[in-house]
Amino acid sequence: MIYFNAFIFSGIVCFLGEIAYLKLKTSSAHITVFLVIVGCVLECFGLYSLLVEYCGGGATILIMNFGASLTRSGINQMKEAGLIGAFSGVIKDSSLILSSIIFLSVISPFVFKRKNK
Repeated sequence: MIYFNAFIFSGIVCFLGEIAYLKLKTSSAHITVFLVIVGCVLECFGLYSLLVEYCGGGATILIMNFGASLTRSGINQMKEAGLIGAFSGVIKDSSLILSSIIFLSVISPFVFKRKNK
């Protein structure tokens, strides 16, 4: 059943993103930022962990999980070290994700060739 829940949740998120892209004429960058913010807000209210329990991998592979992990690390470090910990915790706990993104962004133009239109 958890595979079904993961499939439905991911499909709904992708469907809503596609509708926003087509009907609202927004760019993919706007949709990505919006989904990161949704993940942050859901984690602030403690709802994202419930989604992960209910949907499993369907909730952890989306861009919303990046926003939730940023918020989770900021909240945890703020409890330990105060306001300064909120900023340093986001960098410390999310450095692997950010490093991977930067590395793959640098390598991908050399691996894939751009097609001219």
